[in-house]
Amino acid sequence: MNPSTGTSIEEIVSRNLQVYLETIGKTHKWVYERAGMSKPTFYNLLKGKGDIKGGITRLNRVFRITDPTYFYQQDFKVPVSIHDLQNTATLKQQAAANYHAFGPSPVMDETFETLEEIITMLDVLHSFDEVEA
Repeated sequence: MNPSTGTSIEEIVSRNLQVYLETIGKTHKWVYERAGMSKPTFYNLLKGKGDIKGGITRLNRVFRITDPTYFYQQDFKVPVSIHDLQNTATLKQQAAANYHAFGPSPVMDETFETLEEIITMLDVLHSFDEVEA
């Protein structure tokens, strides 16, 4: 137990793991299947019970987390959620994500060509504005 907060390490790991899973948007089933855990083992881990060290090691492997103490930290920093990422994504990031998700398409290619023409026109107008100033 952490004397300064009165919180046990099991409670910290449990809370951090629950917040992490909620943030990344993966289902519990997806996680325990990828980690090679049984359902009861996974749910015990979520409650801070059982073989926490072994369970966290497996989850770190699944999520490619290199810091073995990641889920043990009181000042736990959650990753950016997909929803937050979508809200802050730039047009370029969204276009790249759509391109990779759906592959090349005539509509996407035409949109990029139009966008490139608009940017070129803006550059030309900006150049004229600098010459006249």
